[in-house]
Amino acid sequence: MREVISAAELVSEQEDAKRRLREVQPKRSDIGIDRDDVTDVLLATAEPEGGNHVLLYGPRGTGKTTSAARSRYVTPDGNPQPVYSITLTSEQSAASLWGHWMPKGDQFVWNDGPMLRAWREGALLVINEIDHASEDVQNVLHVLLDDPEVAQFTLPTGETVRPGKGFRCIATMNGFPEDISEPVLDRFGLTVDVARPSTEMIEALPEDLREEAKWQYKHVDEERGEPAVTYRQLEMFAALRNTLSPDTAAALVFGYDSARATALVRAAASAAQHVRWEQQFSDPKAFNALERAWEKRHAARQNALDRELRKITARYPNPPEPVPVNPELPQQPKDSFFHRGEVAAWEETCERLRSEADHAYRTALDQWYAETHRLERTRRELASPLHEHYTTEEKADPQPMQAQEPKLQHVKLDGNDLETAPLAPVARDELGTYLKTCALPEGGMHALLFGPPGTGKTSAAVAAALSTTDGNQPVYSVTLTSEQSAASLWGHWVPKGDSFVWNDGPFLMAWREGALLVVNELNHASEDVSNMLHVLLDNPEVAQVTLPTGETVRPHTGFRCIATMNGSIDDDVAPAVLDRFSIISPVIEPSTAMIEALPEHLREFAKYLYSERNHDRLDDGSPAITYRTLSKFGELLEDIPEPFAASVATHGDLRRAQSLLEASVGGRAKLLEQTRKQAHAVTAAPSHAEVE
Repeated sequence: MREVISAAELVSEQEDAKRRLREVQPKRSDIGIDRDDVTDVLLATAEPEGGNHVLLYGPRGTGKTTSAARSRYVTPDGNPQPVYSITLTSEQSAASLWGHWMPKGDQFVWNDGPMLRAWREGALLVINEIDHASEDVQNVLHVLLDDPEVAQFTLPTGETVRPGKGFRCIATMNGFPEDISEPVLDRFGLTVDVARPSTEMIEALPEDLREEAKWQYKHVDEERGEPAVTYRQLEMFAALRNTLSPDTAAALVFGYDSARATALVRAAASAAQHVRWEQQFSDPKAFNALERAWEKRHAARQNALDRELRKITARYPNPPEPVPVNPELPQQPKDSFFHRGEVAAWEETCERLRSEADHAYRTALDQWYAETHRLERTRRELASPLHEHYTTEEKADPQPMQAQEPKLQHVKLDGNDLETAPLAPVARDELGTYLKTCALPEGGMHALLFGPPGTGKTSAAVAAALSTTDGNQPVYSVTLTSEQSAASLWGHWVPKGDSFVWNDGPFLMAWREGALLVVNELNHASEDVSNMLHVLLDNPEVAQVTLPTGETVRPHTGFRCIATMNGSIDDDVAPAVLDRFSIISPVIEPSTAMIEALPEHLREFAKYLYSERNHDRLDDGSPAITYRTLSKFGELLEDIPEPFAASVATHGDLRRAQSLLEASVGGRAKLLEQTRKQAHAVTAAPSHAEVE
């Protein structure tokens, strides 16, 4: 197996870590370790003397195990410090970790466990889930974590063992330090709250998801001790979004919570909008270019509006305004005593002519005003939609100086803040395609399928093995029970001849071979198995486990797990296990291929059984008659009469047998009626000759 890091790279990282800590220390006014300093602190304190034991705690998905695995020093011979990694369960014994007697031939020999091996060799021991340690293991931890100057232990062989130079333990846990006993906690020199992912992890996410990750770990639910969306879920959403639509990716990541899936899509969309806004307004050159582009668009809109208005004016021009006319007056008679009558008549005529001319002018002016107002109304009516159109464009394209920072949306745990989720579950016929699409060559894209019995969850999981290029990926399948131990699945010692040899369980065999592991009835996993799943489903880049033989095993390229369970996601599945599945999808109905495999007269009944119209369901919400029952009934009909077939298929349940018989008879009658109508339509259709 490859080393996590070379000796030269490790020395360089340690020097860089110490330099960064020296630079940041004067700037710190608060007490505590920032998440970005955690790896630096671990590297800086990884010294050949050892003894600086560290406890890392905090929400899931913050990189605790990754930081622990990198915190080694270079040994005097120039090699990186060896690493042993174990994961504790509540049923684990101290003997499996510390050491025990084993038969070999006609005698017993002592076999060191991974804890004792790390102690002897001065290695780095990474203990995951330390809060799950049994009382037996806690007592051993008292010795393991003691001061190296005085720590020692006498084995049943009589040998006294002391910790090798450089031995160091880094333990990780979700939750809080008070969850472990005070004597164990007191032996850790450093206790670090890893409350959020590091800047390096945040920067690895797409730009539109980085703010969401920061916000989530600033608003961790105090009661649950976890954010609404974990780092792993954001990472999986980003990976799935590369090949699938955002809606589908969110529905696969949050198949058990469509409200949070919808909120995640909205949060990503608002963050993408915010990123675009920041890119445009943070760079002066980009902003000036934006201003010039807006001014150009504004001028183009104004010119277009002016052209349209000129066209309207040209089609409806104003009539010429009437001009006052001076009437032609008769010649004035001589003004004399003898012509006074003629002068009076002339004045009267002039006044009349002026009055008539003025009346004609005022009448023409009134008509001109009326016509002008009518044309103005016509032009306004024609121009109004144009003004409204260009005004709407202007509002939709506001001036950059007036643009406001878009409001970021976030995913919250409070259901009252989430609207009714519009995202539908992934369609059953598309699920197989998505499982194959997400079958990455490097593995690690694990899936959990849940739903009522008989919907083809296990068959869909096994079919996913065909997604490899050669179609020959090995498949291991296990079914969990509440009494099952982790040893039966991971591995254990078995007698062979006159000695004991290590035997890999199906979990470890699938890990070694890079196989597809199908785990049925995940919700029945015991606490012991559930804790082991933390390692099994972890990031393949950091996942590793040290066996009691001393061998350190990492998952082979291509390994992935598809788990199935009946019912719905609830508290039966530990959140830390749930968080490690990339795809979580409900399988609420059989596939089209499964429906088509039934006798024709039973197909509609099968669709009805898994629809919302069927209210005949058991306490867990599954149909009283499952697809398997219906399929068995269809097979029996080929050999025995319907009443006997119904009774056998339902194990003698008269009520369900009666439902099967009614559905079968009704289905046959419906098919006969459809056949009769089709035959009648063919007979009644006029021939070509009759039409002519």
